[in-house]
Amino acid sequence: MKNSIFSALLLAVLLLASCQSNTWKVEGTASGIADGDTILLYDGISEFPLDTIVVQEGKFELEGQADSVMLYMLYCDKASQQGTMFFTEPGTIKISLAKSEVPVVSGTPANDAWQEFVNLQMDYSQKMQEKAMNLYNENVAEDQRMAIYEQYIGLQNEMNEKVIQLIKDNLGNEMGYYLFVELAFSGELFTNEQIVTFIGMMPEKFKQRESVKTLENRFGNAGKTEVGKTIENFTLRTPDGENMDLRSEISKNKITVLDFWASWCGPCCEEMPFMKQMLEENQEKGLGIIGISLDQDNEDWTNAIARLGLTWPQAIDDEGKLAEAFLITAIPYTVILDQNGVILAKELRREALSQFIKEKLED
Repeated sequence: MKNSIFSALLLAVLLLASCQSNTWKVEGTASGIADGDTILLYDGISEFPLDTIVVQEGKFELEGQADSVMLYMLYCDKASQQGTMFFTEPGTIKISLAKSEVPVVSGTPANDAWQEFVNLQMDYSQKMQEKAMNLYNENVAEDQRMAIYEQYIGLQNEMNEKVIQLIKDNLGNEMGYYLFVELAFSGELFTNEQIVTFIGMMPEKFKQRESVKTLENRFGNAGKTEVGKTIENFTLRTPDGENMDLRSEISKNKITVLDFWASWCGPCCEEMPFMKQMLEENQEKGLGIIGISLDQDNEDWTNAIARLGLTWPQAIDDEGKLAEAFLITAIPYTVILDQNGVILAKELRREALSQFIKEKLED
């Protein structure tokens, strides 16, 4: 999971589903914050605070009707923390603010789960930060650096697994719904299959929300482009204006790499010398490459083909239908297929791609 996920979460606020009218109440403590100091309530949409709460005898309170569950933020400029998020879920919500300490939220299912998520993220962020500092220590030997990097990735993967499990355990409440939707749309945590599975596990009231319907429409057919499936046929335009029958072109090779790229994509262009070399080494063994451009400007596309000296078949997916079928959100992106159009692998690059190709051509 990228570090940007959590900063994005602190800025994003969702209006969640309607529920029966009921009262939510915050009972807060404000240790180390003087009487008369104010705490501001924000909804993340309005520029100005919705309300101002005054601290009295180290405590503060607010309440409202939970006609719709909202994700709010409390901010106190007298404390070191940037803000405290909580769900306006029916019931009594406990919030503890203390100067220079991490806030604590509890009292209702969604808020208990939110605090668990915050604690998990903070715990792993601290561990990963320690590893990252050692990575850039010039006194660390290269072999040690590689070991530290593997430990860093291990922590990241471990955190991801725990976040996924936390969301799975809370799909029945607003916190699980909120995190699931945010992270599903970000494309940084879930596989396509997990998104479809988690939607199926949600209560019916969540499935009726527009955000979930959008995810279902986007990922519902994800299984059609997973490894082991046969790619559907597409007709794409070539640089000379002719139509390319994709399945027909794929059938010419024992193994074909679909290379999704664009003239404006720097990393894509940097990959081309490697792709040239891989093709030269394996073309006689049955390797083929088909470049699939996501350019919108035909001239930019054809000029890039000439500038980069691309000799393998090229086609443009300017309507994005093929990219949408594979749910591509970033390029470069590769799809490896056999002669019958069966998907063998996806998202391999450079050495990993080359090694996979060599192994398949030797089969």
